[in-house]
Amino acid sequence: MNRVQTRIILLIALVGVMLVGYLSVALGIQKSRIESVLREQGDVSTRLLEGLVEELGKDLRIFASDYSEWDELVAFMGRRDPLWAARNLATGLSNFRATGCWLFDGNGAMVWRQASGGLPEVWPIPKERLRAIYAEGSRGRCFFTAGKTLYECRWSPIRGSTGLPSASPVGYLVVARIWDASFLKQLENLSSCRVHLGSSGEKVSGKAGRPNLVSAVALAGFDGLPVDMLIAESQSPFLARLGEWPREFLVSMVIFCVLLLLLLSFYLFHFLRNPLLALSRSLEGQSRALLGPLLADGSIFGRLARLVDDSFRHRERLEAEIRDRQRAETQVREWSASLERRVSERTSKLEDAVAQLKEEIEQRRRLEERYQHLAYHDVLTGLPNRTLLFDRIQQALAWGGRHGGQAAVLFIDLDRFKMVNDSLGHQVGDLALVHIAGRLKSCLRASDTVGRIGGDEFIVLLSELRAPEDAAHLARQMLRQISEPLSLEGQEHTLTASIGLALFPGDGTDADALVKAADTAMYQAKEFGRNNLQAFNAGMGVRVNRALSMENQLRRGLDENQLVLHYQPLVDLRTGRISGAEALVRWQHPEAGLLFPDEFIQIAETSGLIVPLGEWVLREACRQNKEWQAAGFEPFAMGVNLSPHQLRNPRFEDDLYRILRETGLEARWLQIEITESAVVQQSPATLKLFRRIQDAGIQISLDDFGTGYSSLSYLRGFPLNKLKIDRSFIREIPMNANDAAITGAVIHMARHLKLKVVAEGVETAGQVAFLRGMLSDEMQGYFFSHPVPAGDFRRLLSEDRRLEVAG
Repeated sequence: MNRVQTRIILLIALVGVMLVGYLSVALGIQKSRIESVLREQGDVSTRLLEGLVEELGKDLRIFASDYSEWDELVAFMGRRDPLWAARNLATGLSNFRATGCWLFDGNGAMVWRQASGGLPEVWPIPKERLRAIYAEGSRGRCFFTAGKTLYECRWSPIRGSTGLPSASPVGYLVVARIWDASFLKQLENLSSCRVHLGSSGEKVSGKAGRPNLVSAVALAGFDGLPVDMLIAESQSPFLARLGEWPREFLVSMVIFCVLLLLLLSFYLFHFLRNPLLALSRSLEGQSRALLGPLLADGSIFGRLARLVDDSFRHRERLEAEIRDRQRAETQVREWSASLERRVSERTSKLEDAVAQLKEEIEQRRRLEERYQHLAYHDVLTGLPNRTLLFDRIQQALAWGGRHGGQAAVLFIDLDRFKMVNDSLGHQVGDLALVHIAGRLKSCLRASDTVGRIGGDEFIVLLSELRAPEDAAHLARQMLRQISEPLSLEGQEHTLTASIGLALFPGDGTDADALVKAADTAMYQAKEFGRNNLQAFNAGMGVRVNRALSMENQLRRGLDENQLVLHYQPLVDLRTGRISGAEALVRWQHPEAGLLFPDEFIQIAETSGLIVPLGEWVLREACRQNKEWQAAGFEPFAMGVNLSPHQLRNPRFEDDLYRILRETGLEARWLQIEITESAVVQQSPATLKLFRRIQDAGIQISLDDFGTGYSSLSYLRGFPLNKLKIDRSFIREIPMNANDAAITGAVIHMARHLKLKVVAEGVETAGQVAFLRGMLSDEMQGYFFSHPVPAGDFRRLLSEDRRLEVAG
């Protein structure tokens, strides 16, 4: 082997080593690029999938957010009206393609649900997570599984339209939807990927032998941990090309060939340089000898050479123009495609905006219709409210005035409905009102109207009457319907009503006058024992006007200090000495003179003046008792009568303690007197109030015992210190054996209950002797003293006047 062959072999070996190294580097770079592209495409696919899931769940978020800001939903959470929820939330489920809806109250208890598609009967919210949701007070989203089915849910705090974000919600609204095959198909169409659900622990990676890109989105549950995985597989042509033989390998082969040719050319040139130089010099000399004359004298060959040069230059210009035109056409095509793309995007956005605008207009129309209905109808019963009712009354009266027709207005008030609310709760009371409204509607004709104007008051318009007797007949039919037993809380309850009737045109020519006349007749029905019908007459108006005048005078009398207190002593039957007093209010009327309570107390109670009047009596009695104690007289308890209206005043207890502090009277020297009928009407909250008052040291006396319900059950459970026997039982003793037996039995019973007994209305010595024989504790009556002003009572104390005690 000569030196040339050796060099050639070494050269080929060197080129092979260079080729192997270059291919290794190129393939490593290509692998890194493929992995980078896969990661970038996976991130893009994952973000796209998350965005699509969020976009498709937008309607659930709108449903939960929108309904949770309804004030009607806040009101529903307070009374849990099933009719409202079925009428509104159930409709919303179909409109928003939801599967189920739940309402939870502030304690985490389920209030209402409606679900389909195999949702669980009990909502599977962990208690600790539910408490965390309430603590955050925010909206949220999660996924959960029931069996083999995946569900998506949204929740939102219920605060109403005016609730602040910092305020505690009254509950939570939760809606859910099934992730079925159609939902996954919708995701595939939007993402151009194959989408399926996998387990939460499935590893997300490409599969061997397949150029697919796999991305996944974790679907988190209430605890924040994944409950399922949404997996998407993309088959992009670009990724498929990445799996083919790399182009860099071809480039590397070309470079290898070029290097090999260069090396071969270098060695060939090195070996053949001298022969080639000699050959070139020989050819150059020959060419100059042959072509010199032809080119030098401007012959045809010279012109031909110039023509060839010109043609080459013209060809280069044409090629440059063609390249410029091709670049311009390419740029125009790119601009046109970009413009079409922007137009398509703008058109799509415009279509979406138009669809959204239509949806908003439809929602606004539905809201306006609802607001219009709420503006003229009662929320609870759905009946016309005062505004719509008075408008229909005015229209009926206008028609009757033109055609000479008759109409009637019925004012209906349920009797003692407060007892239903106090004993069974306002939710049951609302349910009773709904039933009563349905019964009233069943009694009416198509031309009549019934409306609720507040509380337990209803007004009925009877138009186009043929005779007044028709109105009375319909009113009596309503009384019978109302008095039918109602099933409330699993028990039957019976309600009654008082109805006032006013006729057009005899009792009034406008809506206000007719309703006022019917209201007056209704109060007359109340006075006649309730559960009856009374028609308005002119005499009722006179009495009402007289009562209004008396109310105004009493209001002025309170402002001008026209009220005074008289005091009637209580006498200890064992010692004969004064052991207490009862404060009795009088009105020193500037025109009518001294008026007794029977003439103005009822007006004070119906007008609401009984609260300031009772507070004045309580303050003046405590002040006067403290003044007598400061003068050196032996302390005794001062009795003050309370009205049930005072007990319903939420500030009564605070006012009572404040008066004791301001007057300086100790609590043990004050005695509160309440009638037997008032005790029966009190709620459990009032019973607790009396126990707190008694614990504070104030004495409690039951007045007029025997004139009310005379139930022994409240004597056992009600906090009492004294029992006052009504004067109707004392008046005929000892001559009337029945009264004497009843009085003796009451005294005997009270002593066993450890209650002091006071006999009211004692006027004879025989009554005193009988009471002493029965071991009664105290007496009160004209036999010892009439009620007297404060100055006269002071003289009784100064004289130490006593009842004669038999030896």
